[in-house]
Amino acid sequence: MIALREPRVVTALLVAALSLFAVWRAAPLLRYGVSETLLDEPAMEAAMRPLTTDRSVGFLARRKLLTLSEPGDGTQHIDEIGQLLALAPLSSATWLELARARFSAGAGAEDIFGALALSRLTGPNEAYVMAARASFGLPLWAMAPAEAKSGLVRDLVGGWIETSETQRTLLRIVLQEARPETRDELRAALVAAGKDGATVSSRLGLSPEPDRAP
Repeated sequence: MIALREPRVVTALLVAALSLFAVWRAAPLLRYGVSETLLDEPAMEAAMRPLTTDRSVGFLARRKLLTLSEPGDGTQHIDEIGQLLALAPLSSATWLELARARFSAGAGAEDIFGALALSRLTGPNEAYVMAARASFGLPLWAMAPAEAKSGLVRDLVGGWIETSETQRTLLRIVLQEARPETRDELRAALVAAGKDGATVSSRLGLSPEPDRAP
């Protein structure tokens, strides 16, 4: 008969207990992954709701439900994003969502660019989020304060590699319709950012207009 106090037995029981604990903790994450990748939207929403109270994937589940839901009342949508930020205040992507929600709700420049600044503070070098911030913020260049403009230039240059061709095309269209002073100011800021900035300026069609003959 094997004595339970033998070191080998104790070690085996400990390993088994830790393995079971790991499987138990991984179950919500597995359920979240399966729901997100294999289910259609109605089924995904139903599968995500029970996960919102789980400590490991609650934030992810709530964020997914927020993206699946139709934006209703602007104030309610902002409150829902605020609840997400209470769970994960360092989520740069969620701060960006707050900036978007505030813009959609007709908030002032201070509130919009305040949220964008917190996105930049919590994720200054995340290329994907930088690209998203630039795509959202550049069309608002004319209403942006000076500090926000500097941040948008950093985001545009640093996140350019993650900017999709669709985003680049939309930015070109927006900038083609922008006022000449807006184009000139953005071009100067990009050129001042160095070689990469000058390249981005050219890719966005911000090269100086040739002088026309009188």
